[in-house]
Amino acid sequence: MGFGRFCFTGIFPVMVDEGSLTLDGGAYVASANYAGYLLGALLAINTHPNDSFKLCLYSILGTALTIAFLAVSQNVWFLIVMRGLSGVFSATAMVGASSWLLQYKGDHRASPILYAGIGFGIFISAEFIAIGQHFGFGSAKLWFLLGGAGLLIGIPCILLMKLDSVGKTVDQIYTGIHIAEVFDKWKLVLISLVSG
Repeated sequence: MGFGRFCFTGIFPVMVDEGSLTLDGGAYVASANYAGYLLGALLAINTHPNDSFKLCLYSILGTALTIAFLAVSQNVWFLIVMRGLSGVFSATAMVGASSWLLQYKGDHRASPILYAGIGFGIFISAEFIAIGQHFGFGSAKLWFLLGGAGLLIGIPCILLMKLDSVGKTVDQIYTGIHIAEVFDKWKLVLISLVSG
């Protein structure tokens, strides 16, 4: 999520300097990402903990690809579509990772580490952008660099999740009461709307 949602912030000034994106266009592209994030969160609202690993896998692959595809074209409509899809994958990654950790694994103590990962992703993506700019990369190369980096970081994470999930079923640790039944899911949406 740190890569998927926030990498545009670092590359946007580069695109403006290149003349490949205007300030108005950038606002539309950023808005598409937020709209995609909302859509992805709503689509994943009924995800069962048993499916959380697959959701994380698809989200990491989707995030990396939609970032890398931004190297293909600087057309504003293409950027809007790709950033919208990236927002969907960012949200489903967050839902999947939270569901896997808190419901599938039942590990509530590790939740701060999960959310700290977003900040770490923002930091790492910003460092990749800085390194790329040091070597004179334009926005297309920066997008490709971030997409590749996201994939290289994401694949080992997925493999570790898979190893940690072997031989387990959610019924061993999951009470069968969906979190949405304990906390009204729309109240949670409103809480995250205010605080997120």
